[in-house]
Amino acid sequence: MLTIEEAVNQRHSIRSYTLDPIPQAIAEPLQQLIKECNEAANLNMQLVLDEPKAFGSKLFHYGMFTNVRNYLVLAGPKGDDLDMLLGYYGAKVMLRAKQLGLDSCWVGMTFRKVSDAFCLRPGDKVEAVIALGFGNGNGVNHKVKDLHDVALVNADTPDWFVNGARCALKAPTAINQQKFHFELADGKVRQRSSFGPFTKMDLGIVRYFFEVGASQPVAWEKKL
Repeated sequence: MLTIEEAVNQRHSIRSYTLDPIPQAIAEPLQQLIKECNEAANLNMQLVLDEPKAFGSKLFHYGMFTNVRNYLVLAGPKGDDLDMLLGYYGAKVMLRAKQLGLDSCWVGMTFRKVSDAFCLRPGDKVEAVIALGFGNGNGVNHKVKDLHDVALVNADTPDWFVNGARCALKAPTAINQQKFHFELADGKVRQRSSFGPFTKMDLGIVRYFFEVGASQPVAWEKKL
């Protein structure tokens, strides 16, 4: 299994997949992690396997997805913090999937909600899905911003903060907008974002990547 650092560096957004099913040896540990994440944050993320309808309609072919039959449903109770929580814990599952050998793509709108493929609780809302499977090809690197565009750093900035910000630049964000910024003040990390689509979810995603890069407990100014 890949280390989480290797998963960060090797992960790319993949839109075309083989028809090979996800074996139980991969699905079971993913299901266990999803359960733990749901319990930690009162979410309702669900792994859907061998379901072709969500990406099967011609109405949802924007982005050129091919053979998507497995995906993680990002759902939970409506609230101001839902998107950020789903971003954080969805990123955790996504990187574990990469460690286990799966490719992925975060999808905000171009999918169909297949109601009989998953179960929602009263008050739950589906915000996005993550396509999963064995990719056709390895994907490509996308242009990223400079470190100084997303973090306030200087000669005295500790390495863990710099490493966290560099890792956050490798995270997927909506239309690759990377509208996030980190600052360190009194030992705590302040995180903010400018306006854009799915920016709250992006903040959750990049927060998890930041923690991976920091390789130590991070004190956040605003907790999840």
